[in-house]
Amino acid sequence: MWIESLHIDKFGKLRNFDLRLSEGMTVILGRNESGKTTVMAFLRAMLYGLNGKSASILQNDRKKYMPWGETSMGGSLRLTDGSAVFEVARVFGQTKKLDSLRVTELATGDPVEIPAGDEVGRVLLGVDEAVFAGTLYVSARGSRPDGDGAALTEKIKNLIGTGAEDVDLGKIMDRLRAARSEVAPRVRDKGSLNDTREEMAQVRRELLEGEKAEARLQALRREVEALSTPAARADAGQTRSKMAEKEAAAARRDAYLLKAGSLDGRIRELKEEIGRAQGRGKPPRGSALTVVYLVLAILVAALSVAGGLLIHNAVYAGLILTAGIAVLYMRQKDKCEAAMRSGNAAALKDELSAAQRERAMYFEQAERLGAHIARLGEQIEYAAGPAQEDAQERLLAARVEMETLLRQRGDPEARRARLTELQARERALQTRLDALTMAQEELMLAARERQGSFVPALTGRMEGILSHLTAGKYVKAAVNQSLELSLQPESGAMQPWDYFSGGTVEMMYLALRFALLQMMEKRSGPLPALLDDPFALFDDERTRAALELTREFAQQGRQVLLFTCQERNAQLLGGARVTRMPG
Repeated sequence: MWIESLHIDKFGKLRNFDLRLSEGMTVILGRNESGKTTVMAFLRAMLYGLNGKSASILQNDRKKYMPWGETSMGGSLRLTDGSAVFEVARVFGQTKKLDSLRVTELATGDPVEIPAGDEVGRVLLGVDEAVFAGTLYVSARGSRPDGDGAALTEKIKNLIGTGAEDVDLGKIMDRLRAARSEVAPRVRDKGSLNDTREEMAQVRRELLEGEKAEARLQALRREVEALSTPAARADAGQTRSKMAEKEAAAARRDAYLLKAGSLDGRIRELKEEIGRAQGRGKPPRGSALTVVYLVLAILVAALSVAGGLLIHNAVYAGLILTAGIAVLYMRQKDKCEAAMRSGNAAALKDELSAAQRERAMYFEQAERLGAHIARLGEQIEYAAGPAQEDAQERLLAARVEMETLLRQRGDPEARRARLTELQARERALQTRLDALTMAQEELMLAARERQGSFVPALTGRMEGILSHLTAGKYVKAAVNQSLELSLQPESGAMQPWDYFSGGTVEMMYLALRFALLQMMEKRSGPLPALLDDPFALFDDERTRAALELTREFAQQGRQVLLFTCQERNAQLLGGARVTRMPG
């Protein structure tokens, strides 16, 4: 992939600026402050957007490049891989929310989808901004990559090994360990495989218990069948019949005794009434004749008194007649009461005799039933002797045990089906565990191999480039995982990078970038390199060697854009395309 052209509507100091580019080596030549660094910043912004969080203008490209008095800036960029051309059009506002982006494949006019959170450079070039800044993009600040060198190394190793810098083998190993822990963690008695095996053991125990229960059930069925023979059932039926008859007789006897008890109360009442009728109680009222005598005596007495008062005192003699009538009243009353007492006592005595006879009959019936009940009890006791009672108890116990075993036995077919299911699950989990273990081991081996091969390969490439740049003065180098460099001169010991001059350090890290780019392109294909005057600290000899190396680097099928203010660089690169910045 290489950059075909760019158009800046407004960005920093540049307005309506166009630049056409090509494959191979292109020198963008311009005086200081002509806009070379602005073009490089524009290219990076078009591929990866702009930051805008820092309050410092030096660390906030959105503030740094927003034209004075404007609220937006932007332009377009065209990239091609030789077969398709992609146009990236962006407008940057004062905040990221106000930015807009459109990516189009020009041959078809179809839009290119950029996933949320992703960027154009990662989709079209295959590298994220950190890798781009650490390899392809050499800013005016120098060739030494900024930020976390170890993280950049890991991204580049992933890119070289898998084709994607975000495929982190460490994270994959973590996921594999987590997946393996779900199946069979190091902690005992944990994990889905152990749970499955425990459940299998439980189902097997239940099946064994079920087989024992089935054998016991067969024995109980035979016992129940023997205790339920016709003879046993007949004997038991006769016993139950006599017991029922005994219960019915006892109920009738109790009813007779209850009736006799109620008659005892009535007999006591009748005896009390007879006593009262014979004079020990309140006498009954008089007859009608007694009432006549009483009325007549009252009337004669009243007339005598009235006549004596109104007619003559002799009329008071009628009171004597009243006394005679009163005597007759008293005699008549005595006769009536005696007759009534005599009649009531006789009736009560008759009722008393009837009640006593009925009571005696009930007691007689109760005694007969008591004797019958006693005979039935003897017969039942004889029929249900110790052997019969034992048989009945054993029959009952056998039936109760059968019901209990049937409930506990459950469904053996369902348990066998569950066991088959668990066995299949165990096999699948064991297969998964074996696969995860194998994947872990292979990835660990691959990681060790990659770890062991990446740095030596990178070091070998860098040493070749350094030897070319220094005409053999420095042929031995070392690179650690954080991309910290050490260099060994022809004579002397290996020394870390910060022991050397600025020009030598720039040379070391430029060689490192070229070596990294060569290794990355094995997977991604040719990538554009953007260099902002990386040879400013080089002497003439090293500048000439570096430019020659850069030309060779571009002639291998890469696009190299060299931004410089040095006319000598353009002259030393005779034959290279030169584009001059305006102004």
